[in-house]
Amino acid sequence: MEIVIAGVEDSRESRDALRFARQFSDAEGAALHVVSVFADTIFVASLEEIEVSRESYFRHMQEVADEELEQPFEFHRVISTSVPAGLTSAAEEMGAGAVVIGSSHRGPIGRVLMGDEGAQFATASPCSVIVTPRGWGRGASDSIGRIGVAYNGTAEGKTALDYAAGLAKELGASLTLIGVVPHIITPGRIGLTDQGYQGILHDDMTKLLDEAVEGLGIDAGKLVATGYAADELAAASADLDLLVLGSRSYGPVRRVILGGTSVRVMRSSACPVAVVPKSSE
Repeated sequence: MEIVIAGVEDSRESRDALRFARQFSDAEGAALHVVSVFADTIFVASLEEIEVSRESYFRHMQEVADEELEQPFEFHRVISTSVPAGLTSAAEEMGAGAVVIGSSHRGPIGRVLMGDEGAQFATASPCSVIVTPRGWGRGASDSIGRIGVAYNGTAEGKTALDYAAGLAKELGASLTLIGVVPHIITPGRIGLTDQGYQGILHDDMTKLLDEAVEGLGIDAGKLVATGYAADELAAASADLDLLVLGSRSYGPVRRVILGGTSVRVMRSSACPVAVVPKSSE
């Protein structure tokens, strides 16, 4: 990964994202680029007044970035029809490996919750999107040492696993594969108790994770949970520095497509969440 982008706006949540982007890009040895988007909507003002407003906004955004970042970075001024469109075009033009954005200010402290603009951007992003919990940094680790990845054996799960394993190797972080088995109520005619059938599913998931770990070439832990996927992944996030999820199975290749589970995890994760775009590679 050569370039990491941090989106900046005037909010505490954006400052959280800047701090994580600093940590993430430094660990990756990637160049950090800060992007400020001025949404060029309809103004009842003169062109001169609009120019003054833009200049004031961009100057303030650079001051925010300067306050939060202790390492060199490149600052980009983007004028676009909307913040999601501006971030998307910037990520495409720069060939970014990841874009870090902050949570919505409406969410609970210590939890991830994307706002409307963040969700719009994530759905069109050409690279991985990392969303930091609100208030990230209050007791957060100084390094990314524990990475978790949701895995279920699908093509999208394998893409997320490859991404997470690559990060773990580069960062010297531990990696945990997380598989979730749903609660099952079995029809009586199949001749198995609920507990017996649940045990079969648990064993199948354990075997799936074992096979996935064997092909990684690195040591990795395994966690098999039972319940609703979003709830179990959010619970596991409390012991992680980064949780990696795959995109939904349908949608354009090399784009992030948020599924229902991803959205729910982003409402309750206690650590930053990275959603990896679909890839044909």
